[in-house]
Amino acid sequence: MSGLLLLSANGLRNARMASIRDQDELEYKNAQLRDEVLYQKSAEAAAKKADDAKSRFLAVMSHEVRTPLNAIMGMFELIERADVPERQKRQAFSGRRSAERLFSELTKVLDVSRLDADVVTITPHRSTRKPGHCGVPLGA
Repeated sequence: MSGLLLLSANGLRNARMASIRDQDELEYKNAQLRDEVLYQKSAEAAAKKADDAKSRFLAVMSHEVRTPLNAIMGMFELIERADVPERQKRQAFSGRRSAERLFSELTKVLDVSRLDADVVTITPHRSTRKPGHCGVPLGA
């Protein structure tokens, strides 16, 4: 019977040691998880800050480029209206059309950056136009 008690005491001691090891491992895993959550929150905040900076940069840069581009388009238009040879008028027209395309693309970038920066909100509403009345035939 004393052998049976010794075996039970050893089993109990082994079970306690296993329980302590399991608890230590659980505490270690919880600490790792807390560290990972902190790291993820920090990375998320850094990404948001970088995205906000990008949106502000795009808004400022597209505005700063659009202003002189308006002047360039105006100068091309003046050349087109001036008493100059037809060849120069065609070149001015081509330059103005290219500047208008660039202006359009910059406007799109500005619009997207404003949306990203939550400066503009889009509110959906019902259109009163009937299908096919936008200049494009149905099925085109």
